[in-house]
Amino acid sequence: MILNIVLISLFGAIGVLLRFGANSLFYSQVYIFLPTLLVNALGSLLIGILYAAHNEGFLFIPQSFYLPLMVGLLGGLTTFSGFSLETLKLINSGAVGLAALNITLQIVVSLGLCSLGMKAVTFFH
Repeated sequence: MILNIVLISLFGAIGVLLRFGANSLFYSQVYIFLPTLLVNALGSLLIGILYAAHNEGFLFIPQSFYLPLMVGLLGGLTTFSGFSLETLKLINSGAVGLAALNITLQIVVSLGLCSLGMKAVTFFH
């Protein structure tokens, strides 16, 4: 258990550094969203590959690295990959309505609270 926590933390730090690197390399005033799009796309691709490989029984990495990669590396890189996986799992299980609710809530709540936070700062400033 302790080793798992250490590995998840280590891989999470690597994911965060990769996200920081993408922001540093690809940021521009014109395409401000490009670094986020890149890490979300890459993270979603990788989580799909790892999840399917694990479920199909041909995981090409040791089992002890599955959670550190999924939760640590990809969680540090982007939480959008987890959102993508959860939404597709709902769709694949036939819970399309829940998937739509998940998509709607994630976007509306996240954008709404981000906006609220921004307004709170300007209000109290």
